[in-house]
Amino acid sequence: MVLALAQQALSSLNCDVSWLITTAERVIDGAVLYRDVEEVNPPASILIYMPFLALARAIALPPEAVTVVLVTVLATVSIITSGRLLDPPPETQPQLAGAAAFVLLVLPADLFAQREHIALIAALPMLTVLVGRVEGRAFRRRDAWMAGLGGGIMVAIKPHLLLALLPVAGWAILRQRSARPALGVEWVALALLCVGYAFVVWTVFPLYLDHMLPLLRRVYLPNRDSWPHLLMGSMVLIPAVAVALTVWIARGRATIPATAALLASVGFVAAGLVQGKGYLNHGYPAVALGLLAIALELTRPSPVRRFWYGLSCRPGPYRHVRLRAGREALCAAGRCVAAGSTTSENDRRLLRLRAWPSPDALGGRALGRATRQPMGDRE
Repeated sequence: MVLALAQQALSSLNCDVSWLITTAERVIDGAVLYRDVEEVNPPASILIYMPFLALARAIALPPEAVTVVLVTVLATVSIITSGRLLDPPPETQPQLAGAAAFVLLVLPADLFAQREHIALIAALPMLTVLVGRVEGRAFRRRDAWMAGLGGGIMVAIKPHLLLALLPVAGWAILRQRSARPALGVEWVALALLCVGYAFVVWTVFPLYLDHMLPLLRRVYLPNRDSWPHLLMGSMVLIPAVAVALTVWIARGRATIPATAALLASVGFVAAGLVQGKGYLNHGYPAVALGLLAIALELTRPSPVRRFWYGLSCRPGPYRHVRLRAGREALCAAGRCVAAGSTTSENDRRLLRLRAWPSPDALGGRALGRATRQPMGDRE
């Protein structure tokens, strides 16, 4: 939180966010949206900033500063709620919390408080509940309702983003061999919020439907970026690399939370492609969940993986031996790469492999070698 606030204090909000705050100010002051203020985005894009603006006026502070602080608080609440719902092993909770805080608070940078940023913050508990549905777990009705409302906020902000929830829900249905995961109270809450929002748009903002939406269909929506540029952009490439890295780290057997994060990331990529602009804010949710999937695998409880990364959740008499073995294995592997096919006999003996080893194999063999040394040679 401190790093995120410092980062935002030394920079400025994105121009999109500044404009939407300005639009919200004018609407609060009595201007009619889509008549007195021309805005291409649907009403939810303005409504989500109105609470920030109202609080800023009540305490006489700049709305930009209040927006940054409140979005930071909301992100923190979302991380805490999602962690409670996911219920990971205690030894992995600090690492997962740090990874989630990074992708929600630091990674956005100049995309902080963008609509997609707020949408991901709101939908993270919903995605966590869907992970529980895949695992066959039950949740308290209140938790499911709150998660569903968060998912509904995301869909209200941008209906395309529903594509991030559907793959995870479909996987839950296939895994449980039942439609019950798609009939939970979280989906009822999501649907009710979206229906209520549609009613508000129809009654309070009819000019969006009568004036702006036809204009968007004729001018804005057909103005798409080229498919080669879209497919080679960061919105697609970074999640694709995240998928490959997650599968490699998991040795083809990713955990359910990591798989769900990857499916949601793919859904966000699809939503970005539907919009067809390739903007950084359109790709941010996909990138964030791709990185979170990698973090979920890196913190996965596994003795070999804890050894490989020099981590140990249970300090013991052989902790320094494990760290020394890891250092020796890494140095030998580096010498193999530097020397190409010429490798010293000592390095071959250390690696004990004829081909390039996997991290798990390298770690396990190095640990075995270290534990067979005489006690006097150990650190």
